Amino acid sequence: MYVAAVQIEIRVPWAKSLKDKRMVMRSLKDKFLKRFKIQLTEVGLQDVKNRGMVAFVLVSASQKSALDIQGKMIDFFLENCPEEIVEISRYLDKY
Repeated sequence: MYVAAVQIEIRVPWAKSLKDKRMVMRSLKDKFLKRFKIQLTEVGLQDVKNRGMVAFVLVSASQKSALDIQGKMIDFFLENCPEEIVEISRYLDKY
């Protein structure tokens, strides 16, 4: 069994408040859930008004499948994120 995780840091330069940032984060989470039926979770920088950090995790029986799905999810995120992506961290572990 393989567990793949991705953590993405986003910068929202125009956000004047946490409410502005949360609007962007909610939109991204909704798009991600609709497309992949998987929850995108805000995992860091919750109190920073112009930056956010989200993550998702998936489990697969094969390494190839885990990497393929992980890649598709990152590509979807890159295409649908209107804000600046600061960093993308990928993880893959075998259990």
